Amino acid sequence: MSELTRQKPVCNRSFQGWLTLLVVALLTSPLHVFAFGEPEQPQPPVGQNDNAAPVKPTDDPKQIPLEFCRDINDDTDFEGVDERSPEYLAYSYFFLYARQFDPLTLTQQASRELSYAHLYSNERKLHRGKLIHFSGELQMLRKYDATLHLKSRGIDHIYEGWLWLPEQAHFVCIMFSEIPDDLKPAERMDRNASFDGYFFKRYAYTAKPDEKGNKRTLYAPLLIGKTIQLGPVSRSGGMFSQFLTVLVGCIAGLIVLAFVMSYFYRRGDWRVKSQFQTEGPTNPFTENDQLRLADNSPDSPR
Repeated sequence: MSELTRQKPVCNRSFQGWLTLLVVALLTSPLHVFAFGEPEQPQPPVGQNDNAAPVKPTDDPKQIPLEFCRDINDDTDFEGVDERSPEYLAYSYFFLYARQFDPLTLTQQASRELSYAHLYSNERKLHRGKLIHFSGELQMLRKYDATLHLKSRGIDHIYEGWLWLPEQAHFVCIMFSEIPDDLKPAERMDRNASFDGYFFKRYAYTAKPDEKGNKRTLYAPLLIGKTIQLGPVSRSGGMFSQFLTVLVGCIAGLIVLAFVMSYFYRRGDWRVKSQFQTEGPTNPFTENDQLRLADNSPDSPR
């Protein structure tokens, strides 16, 4: 009995050794990954990585995935919209999706075939989420705090601009998250600019009151992108300056026309007056007419 007792620890040590080897082999084999999954990698702190959403092979810069374009309502603004609603989440996703790509890629991939009319008409739903290029004059730029969802992804502010399209005589509303260094928000400006953004919806906004003081609700295409490309400072001075230039030109033209017409009329008067002074007054009656008149005069002797 004592011999069996002394041999028992040897068996236990042998069994423990085999069990240890089996566990080590299991943990180091691919079977461990299949059974328990890959170990979780440490994530960088929020806001530390400026490009937190890397480009994936399946991401197409020309089109937002359609599942994020279904719950967007046209002809509305964002006032009173719950940040947990599907549309607000899609709104945040558009910013994050655009931030993945560098501006040059967006410019090269943006469509130039779609116009204001395509995004305003009833066929606008066919173009929701498409990357579109517009060029015009930046007339106004405002700065807003980003949503909580965007702030958690490193975007603290968003910018809303109004781009005037001279060839189409309409405004488009643009929103982006990165602003150039030489651009500052202002209620009135005039900068040549181009923008590459994803069409979000037909956006409702409050315009200036009409002549009677009534508020007006108008609609414009809303596009969301990464940044705006600035051109040279416009020399046209904006719509008001253009109108003022045309008005001054018309008035100057009328003044010149009045001067020319006055010159020609006075030229005729000067010619007649000069002829009168040169030739002197002429008697319209002949000598016989004068004798006949004298004979018929009541004062003539009879």
